[in-house]
Formats: sequence, structure tokens, C-alpha cells
Amino acid sequence: AVVSTQSTGMPLTLSLVTDTDSDILDLEMQMTVQGSVSRNNNVITGTVSSAAHTTTVKSSQIGNIDIAQLSGVLDTIIDNTILPEVNRIFGLGIVLPIDKFLTLNSGLLEVREDFLKICCDITLTDFSLAELKKIVENIV
Repeated sequence: AVVSTQSTGMPLTLSLVTDTDSDILDLEMQMTVQGSVSRNNNVITGTVSSAAHTTTVKSSQIGNIDIAQLSGVLDTIIDNTILPEVNRIFGLGIVLPIDKFLTLNSGLLEVREDFLKICCDITLTDFSLAELKKIVENIV
């Protein structure tokens, strides 16, 4: 199962801080990412194919900042640092700890701002059926 996803409105605050612990430059970024998520039984993998952002200056101790001048730098940081690392980690896969007991069928994945929703039909494995049989035999 492959699901294309888009996540919007994920706030990210970037601050440039000196040794005095006061912000020199405080930016707020709203980021929209697009990509795909796939599931192979109990392993979820995916990639982020693109990211777009809207950035605003929350505060600046170094004068007026034209965000258009910083846009190229932020694009480079996102494209060359953040996205490759996210894709590297997500490409390794997230293993759901259910392979021994359940098989996932007809899955649906939804990626949201702060969670990953997984819905599916399940089939009990032979191992789990044997374990359930032992429990029932001990009760009866």
C-alpha cells in the first residue's frame, strides 16, 4: 500500500542565540511537505519528495530582515540537510512490533501533523493462535 501525503501548517521556530541566551534572530516557519508512505506487513517506510515553507521574522536584534534574502539560504538548509536526513531515517523503516502475533491486511495510513494513524484488518498468525489455544486450555 502506498499513500501520498501532504502535511500542512507544521510550525517550526528557528532562533539564532548568542552566549547571552538572548535571541538575535527569531524566525517562525510554516512548512508543507509532500511524500509517500508505504507499508510492508509490519514495516512502514517513506520518503519526503518536496517541502515548501513560509517564513516570518518574529523578532530581530540586528535590524530589519528581508525574509526574501534569507529564503534561498533556508531552502538550501532544508533541501541539503533536513530532507536527506529525514529520508535516511524514514527509509530505514519504522518496525511495528506485531509481526510475531499479527499480519496487517488492507492497511490505511494517514500522516497528520502530530501522529501517524494506522488502520487495517488483521489476521492472527499461527503463533498467536497457538498461544490463545494454550490460554483457553488452561482456563477450561
